[in-house]
Amino acid sequence: MNSSEKQKATDLMFRPLVLTNEKIESLWADFNKFWQVFDDVIPKTQEVFRNMLMSPYNAFYEFIENDRVVGLASGMGIRPGVDSVIHTAMFDRRLRGRELVFLMCLGDFMVRYKLRRVTAFLPDDNPMAQKLARRLGFVLEGTMRAGMKRRGQFWDTQMYGLLIEELHGSLKAFATGPATVAARPKPDANGQYALPLESVNGEPGRV
Repeated sequence: MNSSEKQKATDLMFRPLVLTNEKIESLWADFNKFWQVFDDVIPKTQEVFRNMLMSPYNAFYEFIENDRVVGLASGMGIRPGVDSVIHTAMFDRRLRGRELVFLMCLGDFMVRYKLRRVTAFLPDDNPMAQKLARRLGFVLEGTMRAGMKRRGQFWDTQMYGLLIEELHGSLKAFATGPATVAARPKPDANGQYALPLESVNGEPGRV
């Protein structure tokens, strides 16, 4: 990564999504450019999209760079204290070099809902997303054969998982370099894992 690309990567920030009618319209326009976020089962309509954004079981973060929204991350079907299914869509189609920001956003989300783990279901027609998951430290946990139907074709879907202590290790690795391996934290008396985001270099929500 050259100095110009590095500067662009460090300009990326995240924040919880605040919904307005204008924001919903803008996001709908952006999402319509990505076939990867739709399948052949859920209707591709603005009403369905709005209902997904408004669901109390879902949470969203937007990524901002130079005062422009460049992506959206979501946690779907949240089970507080347990897990959630996550998705990320970058409207500028840039992933590499932003891993630490993605991990910090994921950390904020997992701490907010006291999640033990998160899960990503990534079909084989989206290899870029699978590569990103592995770079972030996600572990391949299984394959759902023909688990996704998209554009008239069935695709095997890979199930990736990340535990809160594995996220802690990935944060340390990306913040201090791959040679440093963080020790796994121990749960407290209630079985919860604390994620010390303040130990990561940079301001919360920004690197």
